[in-house]
Amino acid sequence: MKISVLIPWSGHDPAREAALEFVQGRLDHPEILIGRVPDDEPWIKAVAVQDALEQATGDVLIIHDADVWTDGIGPALDALDRGISRWAVPHRKVIRLDEAASRRVLDGEPLPAGRVKEVTRPIYTGIIGGGIVVIRRDCYERAPFDRRFIGWGYEDADLVLRARRHH
Repeated sequence: MKISVLIPWSGHDPAREAALEFVQGRLDHPEILIGRVPDDEPWIKAVAVQDALEQATGDVLIIHDADVWTDGIGPALDALDRGISRWAVPHRKVIRLDEAASRRVLDGEPLPAGRVKEVTRPIYTGIIGGGIVVIRRDCYERAPFDRRFIGWGYEDADLVLRARRHH
């Protein structure tokens, strides 16, 4: 199983750039590709993912938002490797750290464990398909992100509906 990590990326925000650097530093895969949308075009996640995909050599893709982290990628890869699934989401709950907590983590403090109080909203169950998706390349290519989603919103949920329908 050859793995390609695709990170869709846009912008020049220092906080997002720090998050991207954090994610890249924690990923333990040799092929990490940044997919971009041209600066003069609106954000379309499908375009950014396709940009990275064109450089990818893996038969398994980790589509990984630049500002998200989980330690659950290994079990998701294992599910694909054992044939349990053709795609998997390696996380369930979403914890949106506030700016101060985010800065401490980016500066090297361990990620908070247990109850987290420094959040921008209550902990919630994430959208399946949002944040990080581990998916076989052939599965993704049959049911990719839809280019009609411009901006942020619903493209992740749509991807999972497509993957479920096609696999």
